Amino acid sequence: MSLETIISIKPFTKQVDGQSLSFHSSEKLMLITIAFCNAKRLRTSYAVLGRYCGCSVSTIVRSLNTLLKLGLISKQNNVDLDSGCILSNSYEIDVEAISKLEE
Repeated sequence: MSLETIISIKPFTKQVDGQSLSFHSSEKLMLITIAFCNAKRLRTSYAVLGRYCGCSVSTIVRSLNTLLKLGLISKQNNVDLDSGCILSNSYEIDVEAISKLEE
């Protein structure tokens, strides 16, 4: 997934389960930040995402939830197998879903 592809996504609104969801600059910034973190193999905790995108935790949570509902990213809950401690979630960009936006 190239950054050019993400940057080229135009704002849009889509109905999902009767809810109107909008893709705007904060969601685009979150996709770029996730791509950067994944390329650098950084955890995608709210703190890390906030550090790199300069957004508040509430904006991060809202943008992630919108991207998840739009099907543009997937989320994996991570648990330390030895201790059972909950770790930061991992987010992956759905390349196929993004490519469909270009059509």
